[in-house]
Amino acid sequence: MLHVLSNNGDDNYVNTIREIYYIYTGNELTDLPNMRALIDAYSYALLLDSDEVLHMYLAFLPIYQRYNVKPDNEGNELSLPQATSLIAFLVDTYSFETVLKLNESWVSVESIFGKSYEELREDWILWLSRGI
Repeated sequence: MLHVLSNNGDDNYVNTIREIYYIYTGNELTDLPNMRALIDAYSYALLLDSDEVLHMYLAFLPIYQRYNVKPDNEGNELSLPQATSLIAFLVDTYSFETVLKLNESWVSVESIFGKSYEELREDWILWLSRGI
């Protein structure tokens, strides 16, 4: 991910990621960033503007495009950084054990978290927008 940010041009998406990172951490983006904050900044920047510029990088492609799977499955609309950020949010909000329950069974998201995937996604987006 850092190679994208090494671009010192006027790319809007790079500037957006840098601005969001600063809001999250209070620090400029450096060679040794807080990776959690950086992944969250990438994720939110993609939600704000997921135009074709961002999709020129494989990591930013939605999971369904990257792996050629069904786009209508829950979570397949996310990129890998976004999926990572969402899982980290769920672990922080619910617990690692709760998230593992979802991975270990074929039960619904709602039966484990008490909310639908759409509600969890909205909670995550609201959390990402903190301070912005």
